[in-house]
Amino acid sequence: MWLSIAILPAAIIGKESNIFSHGLVEDGIKIDDRVTLKTGVKVVEGSIIGDDVSIGPNSVFSNETHPRFKQYPDKCLYVHIEKDSSIGSMLVF
Repeated sequence: MWLSIAILPAAIIGKESNIFSHGLVEDGIKIDDRVTLKTGVKVVEGSIIGDDVSIGPNSVFSNETHPRFKQYPDKCLYVHIEKDSSIGSMLVF
């Protein structure tokens, strides 16, 4: 089985962070310490993810309000996830 992760070179990833297979981390992203991105997570340019964040499988971030094919906005939105947050599916006991 072949697993892939695309992490673009200008992304900043903190200590002890985990990025699972089939993920995408674009340029211009700051991921702080102890962050977990589960399988299939896509994080777009301009995102900031704080310490101790967990993002569940197949979560996708968007930085455009009205994406259109081959039409690029002048300015993109920024996604900021505060520290100690959880997003996506979680199993709680």
